[in-house]
Amino acid sequence: MSGYIVILCIIATAFVTVYGRQKCPLTYKDCGSGLSKIINVLFSGIDCPSEGAPAVVPRGSTVQVYAEFIPHVSTPTLTASIHACLGFICLPFPLAPTDACQDSNITCPVKSGVQYTYAPVIQIKNYLPWVSACVKWELKGARGEVIGCVKFPVKIV
Repeated sequence: MSGYIVILCIIATAFVTVYGRQKCPLTYKDCGSGLSKIINVLFSGIDCPSEGAPAVVPRGSTVQVYAEFIPHVSTPTLTASIHACLGFICLPFPLAPTDACQDSNITCPVKSGVQYTYAPVIQIKNYLPWVSACVKWELKGARGEVIGCVKFPVKIV
């Protein structure tokens, strides 16, 4: 019986660690969301960034980004990609699942005119370098069209 209690405590702690944190606004730029309206981008991590400051994410932590949007087109699937941009160079940064309809609060098919909140939980791996970068996050439809795109500053420590 005590084993079950320990497991429940671990699950509850993990839930509060990720989902019990305050959602903070991120300073972001729309980078080509012509097929949707980006409403807001929020961050739930260790600390809330001050306005204009990067989201600080320690290696080994778990964070969540919430991108609220209304697509202007319908699509049967939605894929996600993340790139870390250092100046003019953007490199793939595979942290979130590529299927945006799994474990990220969205159920496909995505319908035009309906508000969605894309909210994947992201593990910041210990092997990632300490870096300040601009994150470019894209959601693409079934034909590869960019449904939504945002950029925001991040600092991995």
